Amino acid sequence: MQNSKCVKKNRIAAGIMGFMILFTVLFSAVYITLEADHDCECEDCPICVCLQHCEKILFQSGEVFSYTIAVVPVICLLLLSILFKSSFLRETPVTKKVRLNN
Repeated sequence: MQNSKCVKKNRIAAGIMGFMILFTVLFSAVYITLEADHDCECEDCPICVCLQHCEKILFQSGEVFSYTIAVVPVICLLLLSILFKSSFLRETPVTKKVRLNN
């Protein structure tokens, strides 16, 4: 019994860490796209420093996360459609197979 609790805790920890890594990569990509064409006024621009950190994160993450960035929005849309499927699938007389006689 103790071993199954340990495995469950490890899975939860791995899931949390994976989510945090994905969030960091996605945030970095979004930040780079939003601040890519800003005007630098000083030599030690804090925005440029943040951009450099975000680029470093993306380059260190490798190709795996670049594919993940493309797949994550699709997965989110699928999850949202599953959660809100009742609003998408409305019951009509046709779906209930009601015979309409005049």
